[in-house]
Amino acid sequence: ISGKILGGNRMKLFETIEKNDHEAATDGIENVNARNEKGQTPLMCACELGYYPVVQTLFTNQTDIRATNPQTPYESSALRYAINADKDGSNRAIIDTLFAYPHLSTSDDHLAMLYYAQKGDRAKVRE
Repeated sequence: ISGKILGGNRMKLFETIEKNDHEAATDGIENVNARNEKGQTPLMCACELGYYPVVQTLFTNQTDIRATNPQTPYESSALRYAINADKDGSNRAIIDTLFAYPHLSTSDDHLAMLYYAQKGDRAKVRE
């Protein structure tokens, strides 16, 4: 995920996420919304890898949940990364956390409702 990223702090941030080290994920980091060479934010990476503790840490450090990746066909958000990586239900806590955020984009809101409908969770599907 980290690849070659300019700046030592950004490199450290993505390396700690790759290691699922939520305690060190934001130590000494000025910008938790930095991007790697693939256009991903740390939140997107943590969602893709299924690292819920890292997601929680990033949430408490002002991460931008609405950020999208312009390098992907659908300008993927963290929620899209989490849903796409959820092959066995293991990302459910991450998806629930992101879905609970009150300011999701309309496309993310629709994507989450489709996910919950496919999982048979009618209680989560918004009218």
